[in-house]
Amino acid sequence: MAATEPLVASPVLAGDPTRIERVDQLARRVAAHLDLPEPRLERTSMNAVYRAGPCAIRICRPTTDPVVALNVSRALTDLGLAVPAPYDLRSFVEPDIDPELWATTWEHIDHDPSAQPDWAMVGRMARELHGVDPSRLSAIHPLPVAGGFSWWDVAATLDDLAASLAPARLSVLRSAHERLQWVLPHLRESLDDAVVVHGDLHPGNVVVERRSGRTVVLDWDLLALSRPEWDHAPLLRWEDRWGGRPGTYSEFAHGYGGDLTDDVLARGIAELRLLVATVMRVRASITDPTAANEAEKRVGYWAGSDARPWIAA
Repeated sequence: MAATEPLVASPVLAGDPTRIERVDQLARRVAAHLDLPEPRLERTSMNAVYRAGPCAIRICRPTTDPVVALNVSRALTDLGLAVPAPYDLRSFVEPDIDPELWATTWEHIDHDPSAQPDWAMVGRMARELHGVDPSRLSAIHPLPVAGGFSWWDVAATLDDLAASLAPARLSVLRSAHERLQWVLPHLRESLDDAVVVHGDLHPGNVVVERRSGRTVVLDWDLLALSRPEWDHAPLLRWEDRWGGRPGTYSEFAHGYGGDLTDDVLARGIAELRLLVATVMRVRASITDPTAANEAEKRVGYWAGSDARPWIAA
């Protein structure tokens, strides 16, 4: 049976920017415990990721002990997939800091931001993952049905935000959702041949290791069950909506062995992902003024008034 939630069910800050102070405290305590250098924050999204010498400290708000992520990395490595290796096989929680925050430690990938990933290889990795018997991973890692997570419930989120949004902006987003609300029910009705998907396969989660030149896929916390279209969808709109490098998806599709550019379901998932990203940025802008300009730009896309590429948060 599929799990109901992914390993990480909400962003680490989850609408509370003050939590970053507690995240910092936990990162420093883990670093001290493992005799590592002072940690330095690299990014926050679903996880907060710190660099501490040879180690990456990843802090999240998990639904279960995130040691399962360490275990699944070994299973993925056994499958021949290029993923980060654990630094320490334990997970860390400090209830006196924040009982919802947990940390795991990983080899730090010294990535070369100027190098282009081998997207054909990423496509081959996705194909390999999609061919894995789900039971091989479900025993050690949650495998919920993709699209069942809270942030995909656009209607509920818009209801929550209604009092904080101008009526015109709310109307634009609700109209977009009405156009796309067919996607998730249709997806759930066609899961007889569900495969294991990465869940968030986009260029922000693919890096090139500087020393070896190998392409490494990061952030496997959203492993889930879905149709193969789920892992194609983020890359289908990467060039036109996020200003990504031309040819990224075609290279991925060549490695995968199938191009879904004209697949109706894949395009629908891709568009719904864009709407979810918009709603999340709008929600963030309510408590974080620095998110306001990007939120406005994204709403403008749905209104047909702003065609500028978005900036990934």
